[in-house]
Amino acid sequence: MAAPIRPRVSSAPISHRPNLKTNADRPPFFRKKLAFGREALTLDGMNASEPTASRPPYTREQILGELKTLLPEWHSPIDLGFGINTAPRKQTRFARRLKLLGIPADLKGMRVLDMGTWDGFFAFEMERRGADVFVIDMWDDAAFQQFDFARRAKQSRVQGEKMDAQDVTPERLGQFDLILCAGLLYHLRYPLAALEAIRTICKGRLILETVGMVPFVHGRFPMIAFFPGDDEAMRTGRYWGISGAATAAWVVEALRSAGFSRCEVVHEPSARLWKRLAALVRNRPQGGRLIVHAFVEQDAR
Repeated sequence: MAAPIRPRVSSAPISHRPNLKTNADRPPFFRKKLAFGREALTLDGMNASEPTASRPPYTREQILGELKTLLPEWHSPIDLGFGINTAPRKQTRFARRLKLLGIPADLKGMRVLDMGTWDGFFAFEMERRGADVFVIDMWDDAAFQQFDFARRAKQSRVQGEKMDAQDVTPERLGQFDLILCAGLLYHLRYPLAALEAIRTICKGRLILETVGMVPFVHGRFPMIAFFPGDDEAMRTGRYWGISGAATAAWVVEALRSAGFSRCEVVHEPSARLWKRLAALVRNRPQGGRLIVHAFVEQDAR
């Protein structure tokens, strides 16, 4: 019998893809992360293993001066010290998001992967909690400049590489005690294949945050919205308003199929009754935040 064909993303070079410089240029559900591509890069024009902590600390004036050269809109409220925050109005929302995610308070001695890090908010927070953090993303130029600046300004030891979520392998990255995959899965053309790849590098826990589908009926059925992936959706406009949203049942079954031994749904979309009614009136499912923790066998206790 022929070997199964693993679905792949487009092999078109990065230069042939939509060049969306700012969040305002993207359709609503693409204003966070571009997830596909294969080009590797180092951080800050140097080997990614070189810690920024070896450099002299920034002064307040240096931080403010370089901050002015970057895009003013930041996705996350990153504390740069000296009372400077990249998005102060978002601090309450992100504090709630951190609480909902359920990231362990003590990560000392743990190797952690932040998938789709974007500007690095969660990576820096997990580093603050004691983790050895590695990040991957398919940054555009503007987003990478923000991440790299925050990394240098905070003298962070976070390391990383520009990498497609579906291209992760133990040979390339090793394995991780904890993986955070927040706001990424619903961008992908092949979400189940991505979860299978993630399982190969996870030896502890995966914290998965994605868009949960809220239909009028059949909400407990494992189903997912059609989504062709960011590249094609942005090129054609076919993204249906909720990207690759899935019911909690689909996410749990997909994680089990990918090889995780135990799953816990820790947060489902809020106001589900109203969203179900809205789905009936609008004749289309609604969406909201869905968070699932998945464990491999040695951590399933």
